[in-house]
Amino acid sequence: LATTDAASYSVSISNEAGTVESAPAEVIVHVPITIVQQPVEARVIEGETATFTVEAQGTEPIEYKWRFNSEVIEGASGAVLTVANASKANEGSYQVVMKNPAGSAVSEEVKLTVVQPVTILGQPEGATKLLGQALALTVVASGSEPLEYQWHKDGEAIEGANKKGLAFAVLIPDNQGVYSVSISNEAGTVESDPAEVIVHVPITITQQPVEARVIEGETATFTVEAQGTEPIEYRWRFNSVEIEGGTGPVLTIPNASKANEGSYQVVMKNPAGTLVSEEIKVTVVQPVTILAQPKGATRLFGQALTLSVVASGSEPLEYQWHKDGEAIEGANAKKLVFEALATTDAASYSVSISNEAGTVESVPAEVIVHVPITITQQPVEARVIEGETATFT
Repeated sequence: LATTDAASYSVSISNEAGTVESAPAEVIVHVPITIVQQPVEARVIEGETATFTVEAQGTEPIEYKWRFNSEVIEGASGAVLTVANASKANEGSYQVVMKNPAGSAVSEEVKLTVVQPVTILGQPEGATKLLGQALALTVVASGSEPLEYQWHKDGEAIEGANKKGLAFAVLIPDNQGVYSVSISNEAGTVESDPAEVIVHVPITITQQPVEARVIEGETATFTVEAQGTEPIEYRWRFNSVEIEGGTGPVLTIPNASKANEGSYQVVMKNPAGTLVSEEIKVTVVQPVTILAQPKGATRLFGQALTLSVVASGSEPLEYQWHKDGEAIEGANAKKLVFEALATTDAASYSVSISNEAGTVESVPAEVIVHVPITITQQPVEARVIEGETATFT
């Protein structure tokens, strides 16, 4: 039979008595179902619509029954199956069973893959670390594979940083910044939250404070130069006691006095830790002060005499005695000693006392040398005539 054989048939039968016509006999030709186009596997992004289509020929009506994982899908009775708002629950095998008066046909089994967009389950977390420490930034994400990662620093893509994690074996200051990672699949790209990485550099002293030696009343200054993560906090100490207001890299001691002599040190602190400078000293040089002036004297020729001065001030003290304003060679001690006074020693004496703070001059001390009488010529007896003049010398 061919489809063209479908018709209404009758037969007329004749003999000599006449002709008789049979009742009509209807011949129906049913064409079995043939699938012209099989449904095609689908891959859609979660939330989109998936469509499966089958094209079949055969005697109508053709009845369609779509199945999902061998289960009949309620209401799916056409040549086209639409899966709206596709989700992971719709992933699986699809097949359509077709039926007409000539029999049944089953399509090939096709699969629906629902591509899940990237979802970040664990955001990268920022950190505060010290110079030289290690750090690993990680992200946890779900979504249909393959997932592609790209890390960024301060908004700029980091070349070669295409893994789930971003590792720093040894942190340096240049690693400080705001990091994020973009994760992509065929459903699109998701950007992580920013993660700030702070690299604290411990304090290093580039110049230690230097010991100071100042004259009393002048200003002493100590300076420390340090590098490291700002802010750096400075706390100066004097003999281990914190100095009120000593909070900068420079410590100034105005109008220095003996009370300021001692040990100084600065304690520095920043977010990376604490560092202490070397201990240094300030020496306050006290100017010369004459406590006892040299005293003048009156002596006899040949007697001994000692002129002396009592002075205070920072050592070393240097002495220089003067006679009538002229420096006496070699007279550089606290005392000026005369073993036996001569008339030439009679004069006005003073002493200048010096140290690094300056020179002080004593008041003059007058030395008077008295010479006892010696008779260089005795008077001679005289014999004169009465009435003349007699002379004794």
